[in-house]
Amino acid sequence: MTMDLKYRKCSGLALFLLLVYFHRECHGQICSLNGSMPIDVPEDSKPGRLITEIIVSSGVTLSLTDNKHQAFELQGTSLFLIKELDYEALTFKVFDISIQCAKSDGTDELTLKFYIQVINVNDNTPQFGLNSSTLYMKELTPVGESIGIISATDADAETLYYDLDETTNGSEYFHLSSMYSPNILVKKVVYYNLIQTLDLVLYVRDTQTPGVSPSHIASTTITVIVQDVDNRPPWFQPCQQITAGSDQVCLNSGYTGNVKLTVKEEGVLQLKPGPLYAIDGDTEIKETIVYEIVGGNEAGIFAIDAQTGNITMSKATDISGPIILNIMASQSMNRYQSAFTSVTFNVVSSSLNPPKFEHTLYQGFISSDSERGSMVLEDGFNNKPLKVIAKDVDFNDGINPDVTYAVQGSSDFTVTREGFILISQDLTPGQVALTVTAEDTMNGEQGSTKVSVEVLKDVIQHPAGMYSAEEMAAVSASLAVLLVLCMVVIGLLVFRIYKGKLDWKKLSEASIFRSSFIRGSNAKEDGMQFVNGGYKHEEDDASSLQSKVPDEVDIKSNLEHVVKVSDVPLQSQAVLLSAALASEALADTSSLADSDKADSEKEVKPILTKERRNEDGYKSVWFKEDIDPNAKEEVVIIPDSREGEADEDEESLDEDDEAEEEENTDPEPYISEVKVSFEDPETGIDKDPSVRFQDPDSLVKKESQYDGIL
Repeated sequence: MTMDLKYRKCSGLALFLLLVYFHRECHGQICSLNGSMPIDVPEDSKPGRLITEIIVSSGVTLSLTDNKHQAFELQGTSLFLIKELDYEALTFKVFDISIQCAKSDGTDELTLKFYIQVINVNDNTPQFGLNSSTLYMKELTPVGESIGIISATDADAETLYYDLDETTNGSEYFHLSSMYSPNILVKKVVYYNLIQTLDLVLYVRDTQTPGVSPSHIASTTITVIVQDVDNRPPWFQPCQQITAGSDQVCLNSGYTGNVKLTVKEEGVLQLKPGPLYAIDGDTEIKETIVYEIVGGNEAGIFAIDAQTGNITMSKATDISGPIILNIMASQSMNRYQSAFTSVTFNVVSSSLNPPKFEHTLYQGFISSDSERGSMVLEDGFNNKPLKVIAKDVDFNDGINPDVTYAVQGSSDFTVTREGFILISQDLTPGQVALTVTAEDTMNGEQGSTKVSVEVLKDVIQHPAGMYSAEEMAAVSASLAVLLVLCMVVIGLLVFRIYKGKLDWKKLSEASIFRSSFIRGSNAKEDGMQFVNGGYKHEEDDASSLQSKVPDEVDIKSNLEHVVKVSDVPLQSQAVLLSAALASEALADTSSLADSDKADSEKEVKPILTKERRNEDGYKSVWFKEDIDPNAKEEVVIIPDSREGEADEDEESLDEDDEAEEEENTDPEPYISEVKVSFEDPETGIDKDPSVRFQDPDSLVKKESQYDGIL
């Protein structure tokens, strides 16, 4: 009984609980949330965005009961976003939402609670505090030491990544400790004398891999200023800077000066290349420099100003030079920072006169477009360079070989050792005033003068000793004309000489027509000989003889044609010779055809004989020793000088006799001829060929036959 009762009680309790559960489940079904919780809403979502839908039973109404920030709105069964949410601006990131569900008959109601979570989105770019930053570092800062940290921030609280631009000049000297840290470390030692400023560009990203979306990047410019430190000794000026390793040193070649023997000069001694002074090698620190003579002044002749470095004389020089002083320059606060140089003094004898220029003012000009190194021209001349000369009367010719020239206060001009002024820079038109000094390098004595240079615009200049293209063209043209004239004159002379040679050649050929009859004393007296070309043998045809030969051959009339050659000009002689040659050529041509016939028809009688014949029609020639002085016959006396040529003359006489006979048989009219030979006035011997003269009237008749021969 008891067990049964207990079973019944338990069964009743279970049934009650089941009824309660089903009752509650039935009540929970009147509305529910479509989806899981929480509901995520990205930041920067636009108003009107649907957040969720509410599932309800029929006859159930909904109302939004918990909406503290008024960010949502219930429209029917839909919940919408009505306000833009910024994750970074919100103080809390989760919204609690309550919706009351109730049946319209009031029999059942239910409160639906859920929450909405705002999700952060990478929508912000990292930011540096400044667009540009400046860092300072000392030169010689060790490698690996930090010079500064430049950090950026990101509103999205993302992890940031840093990087340096490799294209800047500072990237060679610096690097970052890591990509997550903007700590800038020294990668290479920096020297102030080489680099004073360095530039860096630092980048930051909110994603590790560039290009991943969404990804934002920012940058800043960093200027690193290098500060000088006291690490260099003084540098004597002027000096040549050279690089030694990674640092620089400055080399000074020393100073020179002149002092006079046994003379104590007053004031500061002049040195070359300039006054003695030094600067701190660390140009930004500019420590005070002090000077000291540390050697070479054992005699106590010189003194030096510790602050300025000026050297003066304490007493006269009594030793021969040169005197070399060793000078030390050091920092006043750090004597270990020091440098050394030398000053060499040449001891010279006194000079009576310094160099003196010939003029107190020189004037010149030059074009503004002249090239560097062009000479200044003397005023009033277009191609004469300006020359400044200083003479020293201590020399006989006034020329001191130790004088050098320099332009004071201007780097636009230089002066050569010869005194010519050259331009060393581009010039602008205008007037330039210069001071030129002449210094005796042996004793330091100087003289000066003024030079006024007018810089002109668009002035054509010619270098010394040169001419312009127009002038050279004119000279070339003149020389060409003279050359042509000379060639013409030479051509004429050559032509005349050649023509003269032809005339003499013709004269030589005329010797074959030499006269076979020689008149002794008359020929020698007149300097000429003649041949009676009209003579014919009596056995010839009478009619032919009468038509061609005059009845009487008058030798005296023929002699009227004889002219003394020495009285005839050279040109006239050539004409006469040409005429003789033409006549002879005509005669030879006309008689050539009948030569055989004439030889067969007539008998040729020799005229050279030692027997005297008194036959009619026969002519004879005797030698002088065979002549009877009392004879009445007409004879021709051959001079004694021709006795050696007897045999040669015989052959010539025979040939001429045959030629005369052939001419007499010529059908042409009779032509009177005279043969001329030239004799030496002293010996009486023919020295030139003979010439044949024809009757001018007959020549006129045959002009057409030998036209072109004369």
